[in-house]
Amino acid sequence: MKWRRSSAIGCRNKVGSMHVLTILDHPNPKSFTAAAAEHFMQGAQAGGHPVELADLNAEGFNPLCGQWRT
Repeated sequence: MKWRRSSAIGCRNKVGSMHVLTILDHPNPKSFTAAAAEHFMQGAQAGGHPVELADLNAEGFNPLCGQWRT
């Protein structure tokens, strides 16, 4: 994959847009982490990239497995 740098528009992929998946797992939707994820996704969208958010906490994801699971 080849990239070029343009001072006017930032990095652009020569073959088109890139699908951006942002993964978030924070219990507070007003956290700095959530705000950073939102800002990142807005920037990617503004650059013409399709974005998707996987909010693991909202989906009930449990990071513990096996004997530690509650």
